[in-house]
Amino acid sequence: MIHSDAQAVPVLLPELLMIVTNNEQYRPELQRRALVILHSIVNMLSNLSGQEMKQVHSVLSPMLGPWFAHFGRILTSSAGSQDAASWGLKLEALKLVQTFVQFFSKLVAPHLPPLMAQAWHLFLASQPVYQHLVINNTPDLDADQSGPSQKLHMAAEAAGLLAVQAELQYDHAVHVHGGLDAKMLNNVPHKQICENKACNRAGVACVTATVIIDFTSDSLLHPWQADEDGDNMDFESLISQLFEVLITLIGNRRYQELMQPIVPDLIYHTIGYMQMTQEQVQEWSQNPDQYVADEEEETFSVRVSGELVLDELMEAFPEAAVAAIAAAVHKRLQEAAQAKAEGNSEWWRIREATLLAVGAVAEPVLEVQAQQDHPALDVPALLHNVLQQDLLTPNTPPFLTGRALWMAARLSEAVSNEDSIAFLQAAAGGLAPGQAPPVQIGACRAIVQLSQRTTGASLQPQLPHIYSGLGGLLQGSGEDTLHLVLESLATVIQQDQEKGAGWEAHISPCVIQLWARHVADPLLAMEAGAVIEALAAGPAFPNLLARILPILASIISHASSNSSILIEGALDVLVSLLKAAAPQQAQQMHSMVGPHIQALMLHHTDAGILQSCCQYLKTLIGIAGVEMLSWGGDNPQDRLQGLLQVVSRLLQPEMGDSCSLYVGSLIHQLLLKMPAQVGPIVPALLRPLVDKLAQSESSPLVVQLLLVIAQLVHLDTNQLIDCLANQPAPGGQGNALEVVMGIWIERQLEFMGAYRINLATTALVQMLASRHPALMSLQVKGQRIDVNSKIRTRARAKKQAEQWQMVPLPAKLIALLADSMSESAGVKRQKTDNKDDDSDDWDDEEDEEDSFTSNLLGLDLDDLANADGDLDEHKDDPMSHMDMEAYIVQQLSSLHSSDRAGFESLCIAMNPAQLQTIQSMLT
Repeated sequence: MIHSDAQAVPVLLPELLMIVTNNEQYRPELQRRALVILHSIVNMLSNLSGQEMKQVHSVLSPMLGPWFAHFGRILTSSAGSQDAASWGLKLEALKLVQTFVQFFSKLVAPHLPPLMAQAWHLFLASQPVYQHLVINNTPDLDADQSGPSQKLHMAAEAAGLLAVQAELQYDHAVHVHGGLDAKMLNNVPHKQICENKACNRAGVACVTATVIIDFTSDSLLHPWQADEDGDNMDFESLISQLFEVLITLIGNRRYQELMQPIVPDLIYHTIGYMQMTQEQVQEWSQNPDQYVADEEEETFSVRVSGELVLDELMEAFPEAAVAAIAAAVHKRLQEAAQAKAEGNSEWWRIREATLLAVGAVAEPVLEVQAQQDHPALDVPALLHNVLQQDLLTPNTPPFLTGRALWMAARLSEAVSNEDSIAFLQAAAGGLAPGQAPPVQIGACRAIVQLSQRTTGASLQPQLPHIYSGLGGLLQGSGEDTLHLVLESLATVIQQDQEKGAGWEAHISPCVIQLWARHVADPLLAMEAGAVIEALAAGPAFPNLLARILPILASIISHASSNSSILIEGALDVLVSLLKAAAPQQAQQMHSMVGPHIQALMLHHTDAGILQSCCQYLKTLIGIAGVEMLSWGGDNPQDRLQGLLQVVSRLLQPEMGDSCSLYVGSLIHQLLLKMPAQVGPIVPALLRPLVDKLAQSESSPLVVQLLLVIAQLVHLDTNQLIDCLANQPAPGGQGNALEVVMGIWIERQLEFMGAYRINLATTALVQMLASRHPALMSLQVKGQRIDVNSKIRTRARAKKQAEQWQMVPLPAKLIALLADSMSESAGVKRQKTDNKDDDSDDWDDEEDEEDSFTSNLLGLDLDDLANADGDLDEHKDDPMSHMDMEAYIVQQLSSLHSSDRAGFESLCIAMNPAQLQTIQSMLT
């Protein structure tokens, strides 16, 4: 049976094609609507799979020829500069081509080469027009002061001569290359077109002339248009969409052979398109924040599209792309130099675009050239040229100077020691008051990278200029620029904390003010916090603490009159300061804020504040341990009771999971640092802890509470089991042991980080080794037994509940340990295996699914092993460095030796993989 979406294709597509091809009966606006509908249909069809997709292919295939032929006609048709609807047709045609290539790559392959040639010719021909209209923003095609009519007449005359000349060149090329005519062009493979250089150049000349005539046929005062829905229908949008098509083609293995011959020309012309437009120069000069935002956020523009094309080319053709970049850079820099020598005031634009292109692909270029004996791009020579021409030469345009500093930062690992000092000096000078904002912005970007690669002896002479410049920018910059300034400050302070301490009085008041003013902005508050944290990590800490602690204490103590965001932010800064504090400094801090934090935890209901308070107490206990109970001459028992009151409140059922999120880690820290004091009151904590565990739906909270149970197992296994077995379950059915173990075996795979995984796994082993009667008699879920070949839909799930085999808990524990051994072995294999990507020529729709699956399965287990701060908090704990595979083998072998028959009886319920793991271990 044909899918309903596929059934509509043979009905709708011919009707839509009739609309878009009948120019006499239907207006361009309606034709564009028809293309939009087709686009929606294609997107909808792309979501099908399997047999349904095969049906779509069979229905769609015979209709593609006429459609792609018409796409070509749309791309080559004339469109006046004020004709938004016609530009809209071209845009929609390109969007459709991109979508077809993306989702129906194999199906459209026979129809694509002619269209690729037409799109390529349009791309080449549009570059000089784009240069004139968009980059230079000079709609007049002559420079004289004649009236508009005279200008248009002269432009049209020039364009007509160009068209005649192009036609003669084209006829000559056709004659030379064997009778190739315009109709045959659509049937020639793209590679052959590219090889026929004369035909190609002549064809481009014809298209260029046509485009120029199109643009001179209307008033060119306002070439940027929007349709009635507000969508951009301008020339710049068309070029961006052309780039999108090229990016899609380059990224598709099926078409890379056709695309490779044009790589040099594509890179050369892409750099031309990447020049700053006159509109951008004006806007960014008046609004530096917008300049930063557009560059950092990669706002939609032709300039950004060019960067994406270069990225895709480096991915698809690494060595060829580097060689092409080297050639294009050489040629474009020569063009800029020639324009400068001729007195062209806009000479710097193409040079700036060239540096942007190199910096955009700096990382992959350096990686490729590191493997080559004779690199195509002489990076040290290029950097030296930039240093001499753009940074040490007076009166260099500000945007070019800023770009030169940015490019030096991107290529910092290739900068020679001598030049790195010179670049750092230039960057430090670029921060000086009075420098143009683009220079200061480029200097900030350069300092972040160069300061990390410069030795202390070379860095120190520049630090006064850097701190002075950055300190000045703190006071007068907009929010987007502040991101760069704060990042630069934090980086420089981290590199030389001794020198940074001397500037603390100059820097920290401004940073504290910025933090308080922008505390609701997560990024700015975080970056200001990073500067504070960098200062706190060095000799500046005492002075910083004396300056900032009263401010933070005042915020926390007036919780009723301050916003929750400000209070939470103050607590987060306190935690970062506390991590750098010695016990004596921690005591000083706690004496000022401790009572207020206690009050917040006992009375406040904001989840963020409660979480930050938990983090504060956890950090404080980690620093001071049991000694904090006696601070200030207080009764240790009273202070301990205060901590337990906090824990008890967070474990109450009415407290939501978000409020209680870190209570497990707080209890864990108490047990680690105060086991003798907390141990006797564990039975009183177990009941609310189990209630919260049974109630919670938050995986992080459940895992933290289970870690507390695992920790208690290590303290006294039998005592814990007795307590849980004798405690009624929440709701009154069964006991707490059944609840805890039922949740644990379901959540064991959710433990992340070496410390957590090892703590939980060793606790399971200890429980198994205890052979406690309450454990031995407990029945838990084993394997699913309601799984069959049918897909379990929601309807089936409602009719039939999940069915599980019930097995003794020890059997389930052994199965979990077998899984843990397999996981440990898998991590080891991942570290040694390097599998090549599959090079089969699959359809793009299959490629997309394969890529998504690879991303899911290609998780970095090292990142998971260090999840949730385990690397920092427990890096010195022996538990983090256990050989878990060897430990499990030793323990299970011991159990097998002591009761072979009993052990083997517990293995009956295992799946084949688990059983094989156990058998391999025992042999």
